[in-house]
Amino acid sequence: MAAATYSANHTATDPISDWRTAGDHAARPIIEQLDTGICLAGVEEVVADPDAVAWLAAADIDAIVGGPPCQGFSMNGTRTDGDPRDTLVWPMLQLVERLAPRFVVIENVEGMAAAKGDGKAVFDAAGEHLAALGYAVQPCTVDAAHYAVPQSRRRLLLIADLGRPAGVREPFDSGDATGLLAPPDLFPVPTTPHRPITVAEALFDIDCDGYTTGPDDLGVYGSNVAGRWRAARRAGRTDPLPNHELTRHSPTVVQRYRLLLAVHAAGLDPRLIPAAAKANDPSLLAPYDTLSVAGVCQPGETVAEAAWRLRSRKRTQRVWDPDKPAPTLGTQSQDWIHPTAPRNPSPREMARLQSFPDGYLLRGKVHTGGLKRRVETPTLTQVGNAVPPLLGEAIGKCLAAAVTAACLPLAA
Repeated sequence: MAAATYSANHTATDPISDWRTAGDHAARPIIEQLDTGICLAGVEEVVADPDAVAWLAAADIDAIVGGPPCQGFSMNGTRTDGDPRDTLVWPMLQLVERLAPRFVVIENVEGMAAAKGDGKAVFDAAGEHLAALGYAVQPCTVDAAHYAVPQSRRRLLLIADLGRPAGVREPFDSGDATGLLAPPDLFPVPTTPHRPITVAEALFDIDCDGYTTGPDDLGVYGSNVAGRWRAARRAGRTDPLPNHELTRHSPTVVQRYRLLLAVHAAGLDPRLIPAAAKANDPSLLAPYDTLSVAGVCQPGETVAEAAWRLRSRKRTQRVWDPDKPAPTLGTQSQDWIHPTAPRNPSPREMARLQSFPDGYLLRGKVHTGGLKRRVETPTLTQVGNAVPPLLGEAIGKCLAAAVTAACLPLAA
């Protein structure tokens, strides 16, 4: 499914026009896949295939960019010692050693810098390995909100340049990129370090039917930061708005979401609901009786009684605060509630908060579940696991600046 999305947006011939037939593409020899611009073989398979390595060497690769699977490193996961996904960075670095590209970029969650078991943190070990291969290595911590992404999303980067003196540099954090502390030359320059884009600014020109036609529409774009940001997302758009599929909620779920919206607006703790359900104690919901929630309470029912009737053990559901960037998105829209409507967001709204342009087509199912989650990458997974495009753009500009600087004459 992810390959079909890539095919639709990044290739001229669209070799995987139907995600259901992607397996046929993957069954082809690796060099045939490479000829199409999309290779579905694992990096460990590519590096073990002499013909594939020779093909790539002849292509004169400028950069190798990768994000090894984060599940083994994420602090939200089990961080099991011996997780085989932890080792996939090493075949990538073997490929780097074979091809010697000018640049290498590795992206992952902050947990990659934390040691597991008795070993060294993979983030540190990978940086030292690149330095041993002759690269200047800049460890980076970046928050996507500092790059015009309406989402607080902290990630690690290793940016390596073969054109500078080898060694691992001092780490740098995008949060330190103020007027008094300029980022180093191999660090993506923040574009919005002090003025993040909010959820309201990112989403409020979209409603259940797609684009709105209110005062925030195209007529006033360019007059403010939010307008310019939305105009850039709408570039290349198609109508109707693609991937704006809404979940069909039951009446009970709609009432529950209305209640959670009211709880959020009142500044009360939404975690009281799963806590009360877990403790089987409705008295924990008494603070909710200070609320007035239209369309929730039955005749004669208090808000606290309604909250108990609508209780759920699900602890992760949160309302997006319209006046702040969103928290780090995952791969489930059910974890989030729209800031003004009693519903989950659509894949397109999730993509907006990752800074994808509206014309970027997502292919595949919307959801999957059970054992299929091991082999399927539905649209919500593709969006939630992506590096935000505006952060990716900043990284690309960083590499381009490094090339330009290398072409300048040395000072006398």
